[in-house]
Amino acid sequence: LDPTQSQNTTQQKVKNDVDGDGKSDLLWRSNAKGWNFLWSMDGVKTKQAKPINVVQDEGWLMAGQGDYDADGHSDILWRNTLTGMNFIYLMDGLTIKTRKVLNFVDAPQWELRGSGDFNGDGKGDVLWRDVVRGRTHFFLM
Repeated sequence: LDPTQSQNTTQQKVKNDVDGDGKSDLLWRSNAKGWNFLWSMDGVKTKQAKPINVVQDEGWLMAGQGDYDADGHSDILWRNTLTGMNFIYLMDGLTIKTRKVLNFVDAPQWELRGSGDFNGDGKGDVLWRDVVRGRTHFFLM
């Protein structure tokens, strides 16, 4: 046995893997211009760079990424901090497959704090935190 080589044959999901190649990719946003770009990465090299939907409203933030539809591609979670509106871009590689509206969370004390598969069903979930009362809530997808 070579201790430097992994003996685990279980496939691990890679965080922020938009193109499904098993490597993390980068998502960029210019808040000033509303431009959004996806970079498909191969280590530290850019394989492909593609602009995605322009979102000029300054209230919108890219709040997280997760595989919300369990298709093997990371998806993009959006939050409008001014209106409480939430969207998910379900991705197919570097292309937006579907845009889905999530529940409104218009109470300003609720902040998106993370994404992960919290219930173990293979789909990304969303963690919310009430910074005033200290409450936590999960959106299970």
